[in-house]
Amino acid sequence: MTDAASTASRRFLITFALFLAVVVVLVVQAYFTIRELGVANRGSMQTYRVLSATVQMQEGLAEVEAGYRGYALTRAPRYLEQWRAGQTLFTLEAARLRSLVAGEPEGGQRLRTGVIERAFADFIRMQRESGVLDPATSRDDAIRAASDLAGAERRSERVAVVRRELGAVETAESALLRERSARAIALERRTAVLVPAGFFLAIALALATAAMVQRRTRRVHEVNRAMQAEIAEKELARGALLRISRQNELILDAAAEGIYGIDPHGYTLFINPAASEMLGVQPDDVIGRPFEAVLGLGGGARVDLGVNAIRATLSTAAPRAVPDALFRRADGSSFPVEYASTPMLEGGRVTGAVITFRDVTERREVERMKDEFVSVVSHELRTPLTSIRGSLGLLAAGKLGEMPVKGRRMLEIAVQNTDRLVRLINDILDIERIESGRVTMEVRRVRAAELAHQAVEVMSSMAEKAGVQLYAWADDLPLTADPDRILQVLTNLLSNAVKFSPPGGEVTVTAEPVAGDVLFRVQDQGRGIPEDRLESIFERFQQVDSSDARDKGGTGLGLAICRSIVSQHGGRIWVESRPGEGSTFFFTLPAPEAGDDVTRDPAAAPGQAGAAPAPPEPARDPEGPLVLVCDDDPVMLATVEEILQGWGYRTVGVTDGETALREAARIRPRAILLDMMMPGMNGSETLRALRRGPETADIPVVILSAVKPMPRVQEQRDVVEWVEKPFAEQGLLHALEEAVARRARPRRVLVVEDDPDLARLLTDMFGRHGIEAMHAATGVEAVEISRSSPPDMIVLDLALPHGDGFWVVERLRGNGLRGVPLVVYSARDLDEGDRERLRLGHTEFLTKGRLPPEDFERRVVTLLNRIAPARRAEPDEPHAAAG
Repeated sequence: MTDAASTASRRFLITFALFLAVVVVLVVQAYFTIRELGVANRGSMQTYRVLSATVQMQEGLAEVEAGYRGYALTRAPRYLEQWRAGQTLFTLEAARLRSLVAGEPEGGQRLRTGVIERAFADFIRMQRESGVLDPATSRDDAIRAASDLAGAERRSERVAVVRRELGAVETAESALLRERSARAIALERRTAVLVPAGFFLAIALALATAAMVQRRTRRVHEVNRAMQAEIAEKELARGALLRISRQNELILDAAAEGIYGIDPHGYTLFINPAASEMLGVQPDDVIGRPFEAVLGLGGGARVDLGVNAIRATLSTAAPRAVPDALFRRADGSSFPVEYASTPMLEGGRVTGAVITFRDVTERREVERMKDEFVSVVSHELRTPLTSIRGSLGLLAAGKLGEMPVKGRRMLEIAVQNTDRLVRLINDILDIERIESGRVTMEVRRVRAAELAHQAVEVMSSMAEKAGVQLYAWADDLPLTADPDRILQVLTNLLSNAVKFSPPGGEVTVTAEPVAGDVLFRVQDQGRGIPEDRLESIFERFQQVDSSDARDKGGTGLGLAICRSIVSQHGGRIWVESRPGEGSTFFFTLPAPEAGDDVTRDPAAAPGQAGAAPAPPEPARDPEGPLVLVCDDDPVMLATVEEILQGWGYRTVGVTDGETALREAARIRPRAILLDMMMPGMNGSETLRALRRGPETADIPVVILSAVKPMPRVQEQRDVVEWVEKPFAEQGLLHALEEAVARRARPRRVLVVEDDPDLARLLTDMFGRHGIEAMHAATGVEAVEISRSSPPDMIVLDLALPHGDGFWVVERLRGNGLRGVPLVVYSARDLDEGDRERLRLGHTEFLTKGRLPPEDFERRVVTLLNRIAPARRAEPDEPHAAAG
């Protein structure tokens, strides 16, 4: 029993000892297993953190590259923010990586981390130095900087170093991760084998330990799979970014404009394919050469300082744009370009310049063809239309004989439609010249009130015929504008307002200051404009109703011209209207800056204290024929003087015969207008006294009286004509011209015109005024006639065979005829440069089609009356050369 007990005890002790040994072994094994698993887990987690840091650094690098290229191409701020975010991400993750590998031995991952940080810092510095990231850099400059081959290569080397070292870090950490994962799996298997062999008391601990180990192992595997998937995704994204970067480079290479870069000394840095093709060079052949030798600058490439525009950019750091230049190809041929030179700046210092240019050969050819077309339209349409309009005007005025009522009506219709066609041609040419920029705005200081009142005065005749009242209520505001063009806008708007206003309606022009501008309003009481037409009426050939062109006249171009003129002044134009309630047209013009006041004409301020205005005197040209007007009626006297002064005569008015005799002897007038019914010495007595006086006997006399002609007076030798009151203005003027002509040789005018019909019309017109008209159909003929028979005036067309008008003027200047008065009468619209080339003596410029024949006749005859008398005293002498 005892033995059995002892045996049992021994067995129990042995079993217990074995149990204890197993428990101890299991506990010890579990301890070391758990410790090794903890070490493996911590190592794996550190490896995952290192891999995560490298992936984030790869992402930050990709963001930096994408942001840099995107900002260079688009200059969009979001790409600059992307670049900054990428730089921040890379820097933070690099710091985290450095801390993760800080406990490792020297060399290895620590060394790689230092190389990565230095390479990335160099890469960032290169990007900053390129100037692309500077918000002040223009898009073209940024593209050029980003496309700089040398800089791009250096940046690519730094990026390659970063990526290589990051790859090495990832490779080393991935190897460690595989080793630690394998160790964890081995421990898991060993634990799974030892636990079932344990005894009942350790099973709970073993199972718990195994379960914990299994859970952690599964977690490690899950994290590992997630990291692998993320790395694969980042690789795909990096590949996409590389493709986008390549596409951006291709876009730059495919740019149609030439892009050409130089260093601060003017030596070539880069040239894109488009520039190479236009210049006919290979990029490698021009790198390092001076840009003057490559581009061969010429023509319009000079700037006001006499320095090449590109050199000026390098020296002043200011961009220059040259719209008209010539570049030279490698084969020596030239081609027209427009180019811009923009400086590349770094820290306020010029590091070079980028020149962008385009070949404008085709555009210049189109402009030349359009100019030729406009010239042909001007001459080939305006000249015959001027002849037609002048001939019709003569017939309609009855100057060639009376016509039946039906004939007069047909003539009126013909005149109206001819005027309409002339207006259409003028409007088409006007709007083309304005919008093409060939019309130079002659800007000067004017006042809004003056323009408004002038426009009302110009349109008053039309308004009176239509039964419409015109009013101007304009503040006296200063303006800097072309007064003729703004007056054209106002008269166009007033013309429309009058045409569409009912009889008895009112049209008002106002001007007032609004928000730094001067706001003009033209308001009418017409039929109004539908809402859907408020914008379209400013387009070409647009009218509210298609029947307006027939019923109201007009071309549909007036408002388009108004908009072009206002836009060129920096203003805008619009209309507000409701059908049946009238319309109001508005346009604004910028007011002058503070201190740039317009000098006020003293005559415009009669109400100023201490400045009692003197009564206005009629303007008198000191060279016009002098006429003595004798009439006892002061109103009639003033009326006659005003009419004569309007036609270029000088006048002296007296109200009685005695004064007429004294003044006639003193001033020796060219003619005398004499009333017959005067108190004291009447007209007959005055006439006899004039004939007896030696100083007045030869002065021609025209009777202007309310009494019927008296035969005994009419028979007097020097009574030129008897004009009855009330008189026709043309009859009085013709009588006076005949009287003036009796004391001088006939005035001589040379008409230089290649169109025979218009030339005949002009010579007949001068003949009606007792003026000798000579005709030349070519430039050579005009010069020869001017030399042999110097004219008192030349009426000159420009489009002539055998020497155009410019050639004629040049020859006349060289032949001692620099002082001859000249009227340039051409279908061509002239700019200021053309006018300077055409000036002789007193020179006026009239455009065919823009001036009605009646107005042309009035202006030319008035001018001749003013200037011819100074040349009649010695008719055989040639015209003196102007100083």
